[in-house]
Formats: sequence, structure tokens, C-alpha cells
Amino acid sequence: MDEELYPFRLSLAEVELRQPLYEDRVIEMFRQHILSLLDCVILKYKGDEVKVDGFALIFDKDRVYRL
Repeated sequence: MDEELYPFRLSLAEVELRQPLYEDRVIEMFRQHILSLLDCVILKYKGDEVKVDGFALIFDKDRVYRL
């Protein structure tokens, strides 16, 4: 029954985390989430594929963190 409710569930043994780049745990959490999303989706702008190599936080737009 659990398989019907959670068809995409993975065990932790199957997940490999990438090497951290930043000591800040919050930044690293965002980085890991973005990289995981990029493993599943293609980002587009007006129909054209966009290659993403970094991100910035809304409250600190001038500082860019690389993926």
C-alpha cells in the first residue's frame, strides 16, 4: 500500500550528495536543492533553454553563489 502512495520514494542509501562548496549550511542546502532540481528539469526562458551556473539570494542580489 505504501508503494501506491509514494511511487517515487528513494532510500537514503541511493542518494549521493555532492561535495559542499560553502561552509554556510543554508547556502549549501539551497545549492543542493537547485542541483537536484536540475537533474530533473530543464529551465527555459521564452521557450529557450537556459543554462544556470549560479544563484543569488533575493536579499543579497549582488553576491552570486556558483553551483
